[in-house]
Amino acid sequence: MLAEHRGVETARRLINCDAPSQGFGVLWEHHRLDLSVEAIAILPDYTALFTRR
Repeated sequence: MLAEHRGVETARRLINCDAPSQGFGVLWEHHRLDLSVEAIAILPDYTALFTRR
């Protein structure tokens, strides 16, 4: 997905998807949702790259 859409577009697609990604489930199982694209996107350094749906 990254190779095809690059970073920001991949992040947007993951955030706006109706179903959680497999990776999100793995992070949840390991109690590491802090590493999810959703958690990273709301950090002050990255909020300008994303808009609300």
